[in-house]
Amino acid sequence: MSTALGHDCHRCHRPAHDDQLRLEATGEGPEARTYFVHRGRCPFEHVTAEGDLFLVPDGYVPDEHSARCRSCEALIVWVVTPRGKRAPMDPDGHSHFVSCPQRDQWRKPR
Repeated sequence: MSTALGHDCHRCHRPAHDDQLRLEATGEGPEARTYFVHRGRCPFEHVTAEGDLFLVPDGYVPDEHSARCRSCEALIVWVVTPRGKRAPMDPDGHSHFVSCPQRDQWRKPR
């Protein structure tokens, strides 16, 4: 998608200036596609010590190690939010508190 900055990165979906992006191609023939990605790693990418790749929102501080959810065994990384709270994140940068199939068993009563 084109933005006032240039285009969105295909990997992290964040807007960036065109000089920060490169064009990448995939597939052949009618299935061939081109898209923009950051030169090098996306600024929102985090690679854990185990080699797992996560997109981490701006302002969040990730742990060095990836982990597994105790309920559904999904791959997660723990982050510290801008408010100082710990939260599990999925590889795509979304909160695992939202995507976990067993999230209700971990909710605290209000």
